[in-house]
Amino acid sequence: MLVRPALLSNWPPEPKDLFGAEGPLVLEVGFGDGRFTAELAKAHPDWCILGAEVSATSVLKALRRMRREGIENVRLYQGTGPFALRNLVPPQSLHLAIVNFPDPWPKKRHQERRLLQERFFR
Repeated sequence: MLVRPALLSNWPPEPKDLFGAEGPLVLEVGFGDGRFTAELAKAHPDWCILGAEVSATSVLKALRRMRREGIENVRLYQGTGPFALRNLVPPQSLHLAIVNFPDPWPKKRHQERRLLQERFFR
């Protein structure tokens, strides 16, 4: 359930390498405690959902949630969304990208911490 890029045998990985199955690939950036991710996975059991989150605490909470609820179609990655998008998602393979409430950095001095900025979309 936890994606560790350094331990992957194929690089870059294919979704089948990560999930052991094929299906529409969905990337959720900033999944927090995994509540939304879990509900999405249950609503779409045929989807392969890859979540990226920078907070180790949040990843642990989400991992526990997925295990507790028996969710098999989710893989979690602790790291940035841009890294996941560029390295864990093959070109032209993304069915859907989800970013919920991404930017709690309203002050100008924090603008470098914002996820949704021009360089993210390049």
